[in-house]
Amino acid sequence: MSVDDRSENPQASKFDEELLERVLARAETGSAQADQLNLDVQRMRAALRGVDRGQLGRASDLSQRILSQTTGEDLSWRGDIRLVGRYLRSGLGASPILRLAAASLLFHLVALPVLAYWILAGQADPLELSFETYERAHPSQPFPDQPLDVAGPLPVGGVVEEPLVLDEIPGNTSGDEGQDSGVDADSGDEGGGSRL
Repeated sequence: MSVDDRSENPQASKFDEELLERVLARAETGSAQADQLNLDVQRMRAALRGVDRGQLGRASDLSQRILSQTTGEDLSWRGDIRLVGRYLRSGLGASPILRLAAASLLFHLVALPVLAYWILAGQADPLELSFETYERAHPSQPFPDQPLDVAGPLPVGGVVEEPLVLDEIPGNTSGDEGQDSGVDADSGDEGGGSRL
């Protein structure tokens, strides 16, 4: 439709006038809404100027973590290890005392085996077997020149005990070896030992 057609058709010009009035009314309402939005943006800027930038960084990290965990979480054991690793890194990053304790623990875990090896390497083996002859092992005590008296008293535990004679063994009597003495008739008491 051209401009000439509109002037000839009164209904078309009336429609255009109504449309223009509606657009202008909405523009006034829209400008009020735009003014309200502009005020909201200015208030937001003023509020954000007072906020510490470190908090904003942590908030963005938190939002990224939440988004990564909720949208693409790995449900296998690798995802569990990754989740625990992130938790430990965030905990270590937040506390300097915890970082110091973790560094001390790591130092002790590395130093303990080294220290144990150093201590144990300086000591002799507890069981050191030697196959040297007696003369080499004890040069100050040579073998005796006379033969050893095997029938004499033998030292047992540092105490010299006399060898027992067959008569001194309890239960042995002076009679024949095959006979049982039983009770002595003269004294009425039992003989020198028990029955064999």
